[in-house]
Amino acid sequence: VYDDHAEFLAAMLEFLAEGRASHQRVQYIGRGDRAVLHGHVDGLDGADDTARGPVLVLSLDEVYRPGETVGPEAQVAAYRAATERALADGFTGLRVAAEATPLVRTPAQRAAFSRLSAKRQPVSVVPSKWAPVRLLP
Repeated sequence: VYDDHAEFLAAMLEFLAEGRASHQRVQYIGRGDRAVLHGHVDGLDGADDTARGPVLVLSLDEVYRPGETVGPEAQVAAYRAATERALADGFTGLRVAAEATPLVRTPAQRAAFSRLSAKRQPVSVVPSKWAPVRLLP
């Protein structure tokens, strides 16, 4: 848990930098306008490096409907598919940093997110290839 947004952003940049160093596709999902979110990853070394691929940036509003309860099965399936695409594109895996607070505002959302957290394990997609899943609170 982070006390302020700057602390989250610092942890997110460090987390995604580790992924880029490991030749993983990296993605950041945050709250707000995508242009502002791109500014959050400007401090990441080579954020627009075409050889390593750009940092994929999405707004939560593009991924989830406001107030939506996201089931763990759908989340695991989406990340499995994204990991398979990353591997097919030549990356060693997928690393995603996401601001999850808007996804846990209601009791139903928190219960669903807890089920996802309980399932967070490496997602096997092909033998000996996996993507670590780490949720940044």
